[in-house]
Amino acid sequence: MLFSYLIVALFSFIVGGVTVYWLQQYRKEQPLTTQTDSNTLNHLESVLAGLPAAVLEIDEQGYIHACYSPNEQLVIADVARSKAVSEIFPQQQARSIMRSIYRARKHPHQHAIISNQQRWYAIHVSFLPNQRYSVLLQDITNQHQIELTLERFRSMLDRSGEGIFIAEAETGHFIDVNEMACRMLGYSRQELLAMRAREIEIAYPIQTTGQWQTHVHQVAEASEPILTTENKIRRKDGSSFQAEVLATVKTFQQTDYILTVVRDITERKQSEQDLQRARDAAEAASHAKSAFLANMSHELRTPLNSIIGMSQVLLMQGIGAINERQRQNVEDILYCGNHLAALINDILDLSKIESSRIVLALESIDIISVIQHSLALIREKAEQKRVSINTQLAPEPVFVQGDPRRLTQIIFNLLSNAVKFTPTDGQIGIRAYQHKEHMLQIEVWDTGIGIAHEHIGRLFKPFERLEDILPLHQYEGTGLGLALSKELIELHGGEIGVVSSSGGSTFWFTLPI
Repeated sequence: MLFSYLIVALFSFIVGGVTVYWLQQYRKEQPLTTQTDSNTLNHLESVLAGLPAAVLEIDEQGYIHACYSPNEQLVIADVARSKAVSEIFPQQQARSIMRSIYRARKHPHQHAIISNQQRWYAIHVSFLPNQRYSVLLQDITNQHQIELTLERFRSMLDRSGEGIFIAEAETGHFIDVNEMACRMLGYSRQELLAMRAREIEIAYPIQTTGQWQTHVHQVAEASEPILTTENKIRRKDGSSFQAEVLATVKTFQQTDYILTVVRDITERKQSEQDLQRARDAAEAASHAKSAFLANMSHELRTPLNSIIGMSQVLLMQGIGAINERQRQNVEDILYCGNHLAALINDILDLSKIESSRIVLALESIDIISVIQHSLALIREKAEQKRVSINTQLAPEPVFVQGDPRRLTQIIFNLLSNAVKFTPTDGQIGIRAYQHKEHMLQIEVWDTGIGIAHEHIGRLFKPFERLEDILPLHQYEGTGLGLALSKELIELHGGEIGVVSSSGGSTFWFTLPI
């Protein structure tokens, strides 16, 4: 930009300076004897009038002997004649003009750029045969502002963390690249500007002009820039790297250009592969764990069923009478056997869910009836602790699509927990109501010990018991109930959550109606 401007300005200076000098000499030495001479002179003056500059003839002492200035914003010709340079121009500009004149004594042509904080000017000085100097003064403020804008733009491009390539859409030849593009590929800027996009496979492995034009057409027809991530870009040393490429076609002065932004994603791809391998390993370990638990549950259940069955036979005295002490011992065995059986069933259910082997037996069921059945199962335990039960249920049936056995398991689990963690003479309750359109919400509340907000997130994880913050050694359980309830609720298409404080907790879940 600057070089091109200087060429134009130098040409203007040569034309202007020589023409002014010749015009002055022509007027002094040649009378206007013919119409042709007059036309020639008028033609020269019209050429000067078209020059975007002022032309002055100045001697070594700094006095202006002649001035031609079509643009009076630069110099007013009538005012400038016979005046010193220091009288016409600001001090800094006058010094720059005289400095260029002194240098022109040894070197016939001099140029400089000066400013007055608001405008920028180019000065071109040439030595004339009459021992004076021709000075071309040109306002280059607009060009200078454009140049500064381009420099800022270039600085922003070079500071970008991505490689930026601009190529002619028709041929694929690069017309500009930023500094990151050079570092990314190992080429100098001059080397890249002598290359075509397909030589480094900028967007796709394009080998022919036809493939390149097809690619450009696809990019141009897209409603937004095309982003691709499965690209390989070749470096100067022959190596390649994984790249994310964003390509778009822009038209400037009736010429199409393809703008490509390239980001090296080698590390990101490696991280994704490492993450995928870790995920696969975790899933394999989870499946192995689920298979192990399922097998172990089956192996444990077989002898356990015999223990439970024999205990029941002994209590029924089917094989002989037992005394009171023996009866109490057998009841303990039966209680522990049933507790262990329930634990094994929960583990087996979780393993089935994790391995996607559990299937719900969905049917239209009356959820009010399921709740009443669950209440009957925990009523005896509540009476033993003198815990009162409150219900807020619709008098008429409310039908939902669900697995009756699994929903009973969920509700019984929540009610059982409410009784377990509520002190003697406390209260628990259950209510059901339509929460949103096509959604039923069931809430189980208690006046128990409550849970701090920061610990609520741990409740629905398998084997998670808050033993570090609550005296849970006083309570039975393995931490599987809530985790299993959450999985079963989500299989039904609902959600589960809890609101808790020091005065008790409310567990809720939703079901599609």
